[in-house]
Amino acid sequence: MSKMLRSAATVAVLSALTACGPMEPAGRDAAADARIDTGVNAPDGSNPPADTGVNPPADSGVNPPGDGGGSGTCGAAYSPCDPVTNRGCPAGQACAISNQMMRMSTCIPAGRGAFGATCMGPEECQEGLGCIGGKCARWCCGSGDNTTCRGMPGGRPGAICNIDVGGTGLFACSLPDNCDVHQQNCMTATNSCVPIGADGTTQCVAPIAGAMPGAACSSLNGCPRGHVCVGPAGMGTCRQVCDPTGMAMGMFSSCAAPMMCSRINGFPMNIGACTTPMM
Repeated sequence: MSKMLRSAATVAVLSALTACGPMEPAGRDAAADARIDTGVNAPDGSNPPADTGVNPPADSGVNPPGDGGGSGTCGAAYSPCDPVTNRGCPAGQACAISNQMMRMSTCIPAGRGAFGATCMGPEECQEGLGCIGGKCARWCCGSGDNTTCRGMPGGRPGAICNIDVGGTGLFACSLPDNCDVHQQNCMTATNSCVPIGADGTTQCVAPIAGAMPGAACSSLNGCPRGHVCVGPAGMGTCRQVCDPTGMAMGMFSSCAAPMMCSRINGFPMNIGACTTPMM
């Protein structure tokens, strides 16, 4: 049983938070260009004024990583217990996924690992948490369901729902890692450091199997190391991360010709992506 639980719960992570929308080439007039719709609001959940040219359209369908408002009800698809709310398990036990294809779950003795602790299997994590990508984390129900990530049992302030856990029908919450998107200095060498917040917060994620530069993507870790998913919501493309401020200062571009480094709207000025110049 332990082996089955570990296999189901450590499935490769995906993510729903993408940097989406049109790009602003470095050095061009910011007011004259449409910006990338990243789905990222300012840290306080507010948007800039509508006439700044920075705000994404109201009907963009891209969820911000603010307070969310998701219901956290997706775990009800599992039986006999709910891995998201831990409903169906007594105190001191955690609801773990035992068969993701059949949507089966089981109550197991909860471990000691808190949100963010390293783990090898769900039995090592506290109640309300799963072992996802080698870390204890809260389950949640999709991009924007941040209320679940920050609630009990096991939630943490500032956590966001942005990891699509492939095959489970569920998402997972994550905490900022404060890695460097340009240095790609994640502790696990194969992980990719990606931007997740308007304040410059970043996260180390495990890229999905087969992620390729220039490939279609729709999630935070849908791209290979050193790349970010940009484009219309749910229809992104993996682009190499670059620094538009370096280009503005005359520094050598890391983008291969004829690509150019363009700023990603909603993120700090030094976080951009290599894009094809508009003719």
